[in-house]
Amino acid sequence: MKASEMLERLSSSARDLGARLHSTGPSISLPKRGPRRPRGDRRVITGLDIEPGHLIVARASVNGRLAVERAAGLPLAPGVVRDGEVGDFDALVNALRSLFEQHDFDRRVRVGIANQRAVVRTLELPPIADRGELEAAVRFQAQDAIPMPLDDVVLDFQDVGVVESEAGPRQRVVLVAARRDMVERLLDALGAAGLRTEGVDLAAFALLRGLAPLSAQTDGRVLYMSMAGLTNLIVAEGGVCVFTRPLSTGLEAIAARVAERLGVAVERARQLVHGIGLAQEDTDQPGAPDTRDAGPAAPEAAAPEDETGPPEAPTLAPVQDEPRAEPEGAGGEAADPQTEPDQTPAETDPAQPAPEQLLPAPEAATTQPPQAKADPERQVVEAAIAEGLRQIAAETRNSLDYHASLGGGAQVERIVLCGPAVDVPGVPAYLQQALGTPLEVNRATEAQPGAAGGLPASCLSVAAGLSVSEVGP
Repeated sequence: MKASEMLERLSSSARDLGARLHSTGPSISLPKRGPRRPRGDRRVITGLDIEPGHLIVARASVNGRLAVERAAGLPLAPGVVRDGEVGDFDALVNALRSLFEQHDFDRRVRVGIANQRAVVRTLELPPIADRGELEAAVRFQAQDAIPMPLDDVVLDFQDVGVVESEAGPRQRVVLVAARRDMVERLLDALGAAGLRTEGVDLAAFALLRGLAPLSAQTDGRVLYMSMAGLTNLIVAEGGVCVFTRPLSTGLEAIAARVAERLGVAVERARQLVHGIGLAQEDTDQPGAPDTRDAGPAAPEAAAPEDETGPPEAPTLAPVQDEPRAEPEGAGGEAADPQTEPDQTPAETDPAQPAPEQLLPAPEAATTQPPQAKADPERQVVEAAIAEGLRQIAAETRNSLDYHASLGGGAQVERIVLCGPAVDVPGVPAYLQQALGTPLEVNRATEAQPGAAGGLPASCLSVAAGLSVSEVGP
């Protein structure tokens, strides 16, 4: 269909739809491509990454590549964030207030979202030069592309340029939609904490900016597995996200499993997961993975493991007077690849001693003497990690099958594992073996000396990416 024919089909009802979707209320404000700001124009935006189990804030700058200038984090009690959404509103507000009071970051924030009530679709349209006409065309097509009533969502899109296809030149657009009530609840929490929201972005897009320029220089389609409180799957091509799906199972769900089975607090369970990991023989299988780093580690990153065990993890001040919630469940069933995967599954001084740990310091070596295998605690932890990874692997395969079934879905050529899970012994090797696709570990987000506040590089990519709207020369 020619562009003129497409535009002729945009009736007054379609234009009314666009006006309705631009009405007052919450919005997704994705960074837009276009002329770069002058060098003297440096609006400070704090990137805010909210996940089950933790908050991370970062301020980053771009000078050829992205680098973190400041970062900090705070652990969250179980249930404060559930499946990427606000669970305990008051507890989240208190945690945000505490984090910003302790570390004095600018209160203008761009926040990331990653949950199953936000979806990404790639549209290909006839080339349309006029921005207004393109916007009208995108919103018209959104009625068929988005599996939710448009009155219930907020929309935004990115024009990623013209591509050649069998039908000739086509304008490729990445469309994002998120449930209005989910966004409103998040914005209400940020406002109650005294923060000014400058934008709401997908955590998937922020991750790709946080890993730039690596992500933009990659040929073919790559699956980025960002495994933290939850697991965020991002399929990207040339640094552009073409598909994303968050999984509720991540390190926090695994820790909840451990806490329930051992009858310990979730804080202790997090320590055990990071400290014990998986036994070496469970991951030393034929076809060993390529677990080399896909980029240089930041100066604050944890050092490689030696023969005595994994590196120390950072410590951070806890939220005070916050009630402890019961451990959450371990997550849902693996998704059917032909089923639409976008529905919901369900103030201290930082200088004071004895802070709580954001990522727990491991207490045990990854290579243990034979008698250690009889340790019931170790067995429970290893079993819980293996169960969680099996579920993640199954849901990842189903998600990739679903992606391939979509129009234009191509096969993923390799996997990049990122997030705090890269520092859990045995996780990269297990996922390589389970998924059967070349896998790399990425800790490539850079930080200026002393900037990361003791956080490892594996924690910083999303918050750093949220702090900036563009990455490049």
